[in-house]
Amino acid sequence: MDLSLVQQALQYSVGNTQQDVKLAEEFLQKAKFSDGYIPSLLLIGCDEKANIYVRLAALVYLRSTVRELWRKKENGICQQDKDTLKASILDGLVKCTESIKFYKQLEDTIRYIAETEFPDTWKNIFPDIMTKLSNPNNYDHLFGALIGLKSLVKNHQYLQGKDRIPLEYMVGDTFSVLCDLIKSLLSTYNEQTERIFQVILKIFYTSIHTQIPKHLMDEERIKAWLFNIQGIIDRPLPQDMRV
Repeated sequence: MDLSLVQQALQYSVGNTQQDVKLAEEFLQKAKFSDGYIPSLLLIGCDEKANIYVRLAALVYLRSTVRELWRKKENGICQQDKDTLKASILDGLVKCTESIKFYKQLEDTIRYIAETEFPDTWKNIFPDIMTKLSNPNNYDHLFGALIGLKSLVKNHQYLQGKDRIPLEYMVGDTFSVLCDLIKSLLSTYNEQTERIFQVILKIFYTSIHTQIPKHLMDEERIKAWLFNIQGIIDRPLPQDMRV
């Protein structure tokens, strides 16, 4: 699939005339069955130099196409495109942290893929998240990793028994890191740390929603989490986030 053709179609899809939009939608509807279409959408959507409306259109089409075709064995997404997307979507997410409209599309896309691929056939995603979490001084890497982790955790929120084992492993590997992260960021409270705290708290809530993970059955660990959560509650909102 020619990247320039996809980009041109996306530009028309946000055009000013109904005719342009109609032609673009017809092209994109046919293109979704072509090899290379999915990686092209990710490239365009994560291109920080591209028009923001074209980027958003690319990410919306990526999300909807993955949701529709990922599980299909016939007339679906080719394996090479699947492998390319799985290998690069987290790095793409890191480039889209400036707007919830952007990263929400990729957050959902990760969740749709993970429903059938994680952990058995998507082995790089969690190590990649852990690597980015280890770099707390890079906001984009940190926030992108947290959004990716939130997607994986969300898929296991209501699962029980053996199906919940991946969640137990994720909690065990990340919760000490997240707890220490909150503690270190409380002294530098600003808009970025507020957004980080919001995602961490959503991950925490999702992980304990139906069952307390074994990692948090340790008294000292749960005390540390509750202490840090109280610290977040006690902090006033940053000035730039007040209405």
